[in-house]
Amino acid sequence: EVNAITSEGGVVEPNKLNFFKFMWTQTKPLYKTPHLRNILTASFLQFGFCLSCNGFWTFYPEILNKVYLWVGNNPNGQSTICEVFDEFKLPVDNEEIPSICIQKLENSTFFNIAVLEMIFACGLLLTTLLIERVGKLICMVMISIPCGICAISVMFVNNPEVGIFLYIAILASGINISVTNASTVELFPTSMR
Repeated sequence: EVNAITSEGGVVEPNKLNFFKFMWTQTKPLYKTPHLRNILTASFLQFGFCLSCNGFWTFYPEILNKVYLWVGNNPNGQSTICEVFDEFKLPVDNEEIPSICIQKLENSTFFNIAVLEMIFACGLLLTTLLIERVGKLICMVMISIPCGICAISVMFVNNPEVGIFLYIAILASGINISVTNASTVELFPTSMR
């Protein structure tokens, strides 16, 4: 039977005037010695996964569109994605601006975005089913290694259509974001979550 609830020492009750002080008292213990290493590791992993997934997402439709426009003009041509992208570069200082401006996306661009979303859905479902059986670290490694290999390979593959699927695999590294979130929660005591 619970008779009374008492607050822990050092906790400042939030109000409008001392909101930032309240935030600081809640956050400060994370940057002290038993938790500092954990917070730095979790932050590094989250930054890396978010950068590799969301950073590349920004350019994904544009890269897809340029590759499929290039493939349409060069059906048997072999080229890396970097070379294809270089074909569509913006003019430099004294160069003439091209009169043709691409104002619509190719249909195949939408198809590949749908493929990526299906990979995310299946990957998250599979991760949800396996995370407790094999462990969070194994899940992160099983996702990170193939995505890293694809990231290196995309620069050297001489077929732009294959390069697109490698690029999709790089973006699939974003599945690790949810695994890292699940792991981070367990690194800290309940009072700090």
